[in-house]
Amino acid sequence: MTPEFVAVRGCVLVKDRFSPERFEEWMTTAHGSTVVVERALNRLHLWEVFEADSEAEERALVSLAERMAVSWKLHARNQFPDREFEAEVTDDYGATVALWSTSRRRHTAPDRASGEVA
Repeated sequence: MTPEFVAVRGCVLVKDRFSPERFEEWMTTAHGSTVVVERALNRLHLWEVFEADSEAEERALVSLAERMAVSWKLHARNQFPDREFEAEVTDDYGATVALWSTSRRRHTAPDRASGEVA
């Protein structure tokens, strides 16, 4: 529930879902908008991982997605303390979690976001 994130050309992305090819495609499509790229690539449809066979299971996936959104947001803020993040749960083909950064925080703490990828 707490993925590792990686910084790539101004974007904060879920490391396990990162693909250089998809990243370049989205950067082109989004005309360099980091918010659009992050929202597209940091999106997980829970049906990709879990199969809901009943209405009760679908409700459970929504509940899980809500918890995952909070977890992703807190974990991203911890790994990238210089940024603010938003996370949402939508019903895109079932429960879906998305995360994106909204701005850089202003503070004097050192940047702990190591390993910026080109």
